[in-house]
Amino acid sequence: MGGREAETVRCSKCGVENAARRQGCYNCGTLLHPKEEVVAAGDRMTYSPPVAAHASNRITLFIALGVLVVSFIAVGFYWLGTRRQETRGAAPPQSSAPRATATFSPGQVPTAPAPEAASPFAAQPSTIAPPQAPPPSLPQAPTTPPSQPPPQSPHPPTESSSLGTKARALVDLFSALDSRLDVGMVYRDYGDRVGELKAALDRFARQPGAGSHGVYWHLKSAFVEYDIALGVWRYYITSEERHSFFSVSSPYGPLLIREYGVTPTDFGPPRGPPGPEDLHIYLPDALSAIWSRAHKHVEAAQGAL
Repeated sequence: MGGREAETVRCSKCGVENAARRQGCYNCGTLLHPKEEVVAAGDRMTYSPPVAAHASNRITLFIALGVLVVSFIAVGFYWLGTRRQETRGAAPPQSSAPRATATFSPGQVPTAPAPEAASPFAAQPSTIAPPQAPPPSLPQAPTTPPSQPPPQSPHPPTESSSLGTKARALVDLFSALDSRLDVGMVYRDYGDRVGELKAALDRFARQPGAGSHGVYWHLKSAFVEYDIALGVWRYYITSEERHSFFSVSSPYGPLLIREYGVTPTDFGPPRGPPGPEDLHIYLPDALSAIWSRAHKHVEAAQGAL
């Protein structure tokens, strides 16, 4: 070069033109000024050291990153190996004793395996002890001599308790109908309930000792009243009586007046004594009088329990 610096410099390796101020080729990174140059700057001299190429900087950076990654991987493998050795060293010795398994045959409830037995030589249990058979039980001495058997009760406790349970269930059935009548029932439902009471009362009567039980006769009397009320109600529905009244000359008229104190209503002329055809009984009054007597029998049965 002459006294004046050229504007471009050709790369000695790839031949690409570069600005004279560049220190390395922008295409291949080769140094354009391999030796240190001293550039004149007015009356003083300045020192310009060579600048590393961009490609060299990238290569160096990649190499440093690779070394760092390899170092991390080596440290990780070393740490894992140390932890594995510590784990193996702290593992308790395993025993060759057979393990207890849960077995069951068809028809039996499966049972859980026996709990692990603690080893006296290890801090934690490592083996499972096989299940031990229970020791044979010794025969118990008889509480009474063989020559004197214990006295037998004429009524076994199981039969007595069973009869008491059935008696309570029968009383509950009668009490349910007694409570239902307080809110009203239709004829069909009432007939079904009376039929259920008849069947239940007959089943209870077939039990040994039922006839002498305290609740039987009270409930039987209550059923008679319920059955009479059903007959009165049936007669009114099947007859030609209307407006909830029926004549005192009906089959139930004399019974209701004499036994239950039902007062008939006079529909005859205002003057003169009424005839049998003028007196009528109000159906709700008749049923209420019968059910009131049945209620007293049910209460007596409840008190006999």
